[in-house]
Amino acid sequence: MNEKAREAPPHPGIHTVTDGTGAAVWVEKHGSQGACAYPITPSTNMGVEYAAAVGDGFRNLWGEPLVFVEPESEHSSASAAEGFASAGGQASTASFTGQMAKMSPHGEVQKGKVEPRKDIARIAMMHPEVFVAQTTAAHVKHFYDAISAATSFPGPSLVVAYTTCQPEHGVGDDLSAHQARLAVESRAYPLLVHDPIKGERLRDRLDLKGNPSLRDDWHRDKEGRAVDFLRFARSEGRFRRHFDQDGSPSPEILAAQDQVLKSWRLLQELAGVGD
Repeated sequence: MNEKAREAPPHPGIHTVTDGTGAAVWVEKHGSQGACAYPITPSTNMGVEYAAAVGDGFRNLWGEPLVFVEPESEHSSASAAEGFASAGGQASTASFTGQMAKMSPHGEVQKGKVEPRKDIARIAMMHPEVFVAQTTAAHVKHFYDAISAATSFPGPSLVVAYTTCQPEHGVGDDLSAHQARLAVESRAYPLLVHDPIKGERLRDRLDLKGNPSLRDDWHRDKEGRAVDFLRFARSEGRFRRHFDQDGSPSPEILAAQDQVLKSWRLLQELAGVGD
């Protein structure tokens, strides 16, 4: 990208100062049809601002009026959101295939979440003028470099940061950084930066530096064992029912591992790794 394009991006956006809540509401009210929210700290303002947009007659990117529902509890709001999704508003979420969640229990017939994982960063970087970073706070330099580049980029930018929800993921309170590193090492959550300033081709814009064993399918530990998605899944309670008493994995979690590996290989291809 030449200096002239750097100075006058085609979609410069609107300069503003906001917090994560404000940014989330902006995306939600522009890109959704409705919201189901129960006010609970720290997300109360998200529901309040979305409801205010409805009251003001705000319309989304498709010109549709918004709908706001405030149920009587947190679980009721999750049920209402699932209803929206079942009606066609959303086919999947960014959670992993096979995991247990409030709306995807592990039962006799359905073994946790059955849909493929929605990869938000990969979707966003298909827009060539959008800066995208996928990072974790456990990878300190990558995290700060990504935040710095995103805030200085002359156009839209998106930073997706991985972190655990200890009770929901089923890990100890002291394991947040450990699980973030394991998510990266196991290809469950690869580090990436998509910077439009770097060039015209996707392979020029996409950088996978920071991921271990960049050219390989799986990273290996000091003992030579593969750090694959199964290792990551074994470490978290949300996947525990996919392993029997002998530790053998279920067909569903093996399929999830296959999805993770295919996604990693696609990123390698898009970034030109190995060429």
